[in-house]
Amino acid sequence: LKAGNFNSAVAMLILTVFLSALFVKNQYGEYAWSSFTIADGVYGSCFFMLTGLHGMHVMGGTSGLLYCLARMLARHFSS
Repeated sequence: LKAGNFNSAVAMLILTVFLSALFVKNQYGEYAWSSFTIADGVYGSCFFMLTGLHGMHVMGGTSGLLYCLARMLARHFSS
């Protein structure tokens, strides 16, 4: 990779990891401040199950992005 492309790719990957961490933080806040529980009926069950599954998906993606960032910083990718 050229220096400009490499720096841009690293910057955008760091931004993506930051945004996914911000999402997880906000979702935790949403869980902590909610006025209902998973036992409150259909709405509570659907809310916690759907947003929880999406949050787990985002956390898995974030770990994959962190792995790619580490490999990119170690220059494991060819041009």
